[in-house]
Amino acid sequence: MPAEFGVPWRERVLSVQISHPTGTIELHNTHVPPGASNGWTKIRHLEGLYRRLASPSMVPRLLVGDLNTPKYEHLDGAVETWADKRDKRWDQGERNVLVGLAEHELADVYRSIHGYTVAGFSIVMRGTARRYDHVFCSRSLRPVSAQYLHQHRESELSDHAPILVDFALIAPVPG
Repeated sequence: MPAEFGVPWRERVLSVQISHPTGTIELHNTHVPPGASNGWTKIRHLEGLYRRLASPSMVPRLLVGDLNTPKYEHLDGAVETWADKRDKRWDQGERNVLVGLAEHELADVYRSIHGYTVAGFSIVMRGTARRYDHVFCSRSLRPVSAQYLHQHRESELSDHAPILVDFALIAPVPG
């Protein structure tokens, strides 16, 4: 399925179908190339993700991974991208995935649960905390909690804190 995304480096997308008692779930994991070292490859990757996932699906979906964005999330809900204010394509490439996928049944789980009053983060770079690691999911998966596990980052198992999301168990419909 990574070929369906039309991203520059297909090896940066892993897609699987998960069998669950209530049906099938699509899971897409990605690591978006950083823009500082890869330039427009980052935006082409984000555009490929958005094109593939901004389409209707009968199957619940998850998009997870390190998106290397946003630059900052303000408490009023404003999202600051890495785009130069003059570059609309860069801004739109980041913004389409960060907030635009919600219009296509893929909401940012952390923000759905916490809103913007909780300044979550997954990485600290040069003293600045950023929320680069995300989980987006179909509403039908019913996320109930999301938290970053900073002990993994603090004990140097990774430079990123993984995000743990709990979902409500949906009982299978009797046949």
